[in-house]
Amino acid sequence: KIVVTDQLAMQLHNLVYQPALEGTKRAKQQSLFRNSTSIIVQKVLKAPSPILVLGCAWENKELTKRDVINFAPLILDKPSFNQRFGDEIKRVQTILNDNLKLSIDFQAIVDLEGNLFHIDLDGSIYFDHMPLVWFNAYRATCITFLDEMKYVMTN
Repeated sequence: KIVVTDQLAMQLHNLVYQPALEGTKRAKQQSLFRNSTSIIVQKVLKAPSPILVLGCAWENKELTKRDVINFAPLILDKPSFNQRFGDEIKRVQTILNDNLKLSIDFQAIVDLEGNLFHIDLDGSIYFDHMPLVWFNAYRATCITFLDEMKYVMTN
């Protein structure tokens, strides 16, 4: 566990890349890191390349729709991708049914084999105040969107 200094907070803030927010007011938001913030540093593995970032929030959906056009032609074994990604979507349905809050800011990456890797899981902690009916609506919308992306990538 590390307490963030002002200098480290600025370095971390400069590393944040949010392409879905480019050109918006939120892109210039104040740093998420403050000198009172504690962080945990852990070893991570580099994501495979190429990947497609999948997101169910509006800004992320638009980014996914834009990027899928270049990603889909790179999939060489469409039947295998279709099977694996279909299985991954079924697992996501189970996860979202059991953890409704994850559907609000669901984000993942998918590789060329159809493997899905969940990312940015902390988004759900900011939405405790929302009514349950909203979570159910987001979950349904998210699953529908993932099914649409599966269709686009395999047809």
